[in-house]
Amino acid sequence: MNEKKIGTFIAEHRKEKGYTQDHLGKLLGVSGKMVSKWETGVCLPDIFLLNDLSALLGVTTTELLEAKDTQDTIAEQI
Repeated sequence: MNEKKIGTFIAEHRKEKGYTQDHLGKLLGVSGKMVSKWETGVCLPDIFLLNDLSALLGVTTTELLEAKDTQDTIAEQI
């Protein structure tokens, strides 16, 4: 797993949804600083948060962990 790639993926999707780091953190029960650590690749979200984080970002858990949207994969195959 590439922590930096996952972090960039989280940041991009968070911004698309219009969430600040603090707001996303509050929705997940963590601090905005923790979200910042995910986004910079310092650490990854706890496994227990993956389903909720994925739902809030509008992606699947697989997309989150692979840091790749399924739509990107489909476009590459065409």
